[in-house]
Amino acid sequence: MKKIIIFVSLMLLLFAVINVYSQEPSPTPLKISNKPESYTDCKNQAPPKNHSISGVNTIKIDGNINTEKSKEQAQNSAAQSNNKTSSDWRIIVFTGVLAIVAVLQFFAMVFQYCVMNKQDSTARLRDRAYVYFGNPTVISYPPNKPEVGGINIIAENVGNMPARIISIRCGWIGSPASTIISDPFPLVKWSDVNAPKFIGPKQSLALQGGGISIDIIGQAQKSEVNIFISMEVKYLDGFDLNKVRVTQMSRSWRNLVHSEAPGRA
Repeated sequence: MKKIIIFVSLMLLLFAVINVYSQEPSPTPLKISNKPESYTDCKNQAPPKNHSISGVNTIKIDGNINTEKSKEQAQNSAAQSNNKTSSDWRIIVFTGVLAIVAVLQFFAMVFQYCVMNKQDSTARLRDRAYVYFGNPTVISYPPNKPEVGGINIIAENVGNMPARIISIRCGWIGSPASTIISDPFPLVKWSDVNAPKFIGPKQSLALQGGGISIDIIGQAQKSEVNIFISMEVKYLDGFDLNKVRVTQMSRSWRNLVHSEAPGRA
């Protein structure tokens, strides 16, 4: 729709400009002399043979008639030329006004396009899907004789559009307590998480993200080992189908106990 508006505006502007430059100049009126033609005075000439005096008078009368006709033709030609010039000027003025209107309409449509584009961007930011993770929990199982700690993941869409899930993965890493790890994501061994293809707006999913050895969990409880649990989701936000959104979060075992440290998103 935006491209159509801009195309129509450009065509109107081009049409108006072509009309202005395609007007042919009005032809220059021919100058017609009102000076009567000279006739030979027959008074001092002898009348030709076999012609009477009335012939001379006829010549004079015809000369007067021809002079009057010449004047009338000149006046008619001048009037027609003035009318044509006035008509040409009206066409030029009308075309110029049309060109001005087309230019103003073009700028108005460009302004409207900018406003619509800004409103569309605002609507996308307000209504698109946003997928985040809640703090994961670790539950030991089987309950009677635990062998592994299962990672429970909460994925939530807080936006106003459904999120199309491309992939969700989870992983963990255990490191000695003396080792400082600022970014565990490159070190984590990832595994894919089974998840639905869509998360509706304002909905959440409870997912299973693998397990941690009970021995590692025991060492973490004694503060001998730091456990980092990392999660990642890739999804489409409901508007831009060519841009993949990514949300990542990481929590340490200590953060799982106290729920104080911020995640990465």
